[in-house]
Amino acid sequence: MAKSITVQAAETIRPELPSLIPADAAAVDRALQTLLEQTEDGTVVDALIDDLLTEHAGTRARWDQLLEELAGGKGPGFEELAGQPPAIATDGWACPRGDYFYPIFDADEPPPQEKCPVHHIPLEFRAAG
Repeated sequence: MAKSITVQAAETIRPELPSLIPADAAAVDRALQTLLEQTEDGTVVDALIDDLLTEHAGTRARWDQLLEELAGGKGPGFEELAGQPPAIATDGWACPRGDYFYPIFDADEPPPQEKCPVHHIPLEFRAAG
């Protein structure tokens, strides 16, 4: 089983604890070691690790930085979709100048207003596709 980004970041930050939180480093390290041992049998403790390492101001900024680096700059928990998602075509009311579109999700849905809110000209129906 692959290690989560949270577990990877926790393993990375452990050696840095004495310089980040000198007074509490030993206690935090023991608690972190206990949590990391729980992950070896498949227990998910990511939220507990996050709580532990964001509890101290000295570790919070470094923790956030590690998570962002390991996630590729996308933030914790972000995963790209496989491939490019297709655009979903929908009928709607559009400004003739092309910079306003109101999608229609129900067949008898009237236009939200008669005129474009930007140009104040009548909206036109545009079919999907």
